[in-house]
Amino acid sequence: MELSGCRSGFVCPTRRWLGDVIAPMERLFRSLKSEWIPVLGYRNLPEARKDVGGYLMDYYNRQRPHAFNDGISPVAAEENLKVLSGIS
Repeated sequence: MELSGCRSGFVCPTRRWLGDVIAPMERLFRSLKSEWIPVLGYRNLPEARKDVGGYLMDYYNRQRPHAFNDGISPVAAEENLKVLSGIS
């Protein structure tokens, strides 16, 4: 199977690998669109940047529970990992 842009003799990612890599980003954007972005959108770009940035850096990473992390936020999961591994 050859992906566009891949040339014979070069290492190219498989479609399966690409799916594994892209799936978390697709999930993030689905959550962003369904949970946060107003139905009518934003009045201007600075307003959108501020609001989406707040969603990503505060709510999504620090507050929103994630099933993959047993119902805790990514920041809390990382802190738990640091404690378990003796890094902190």
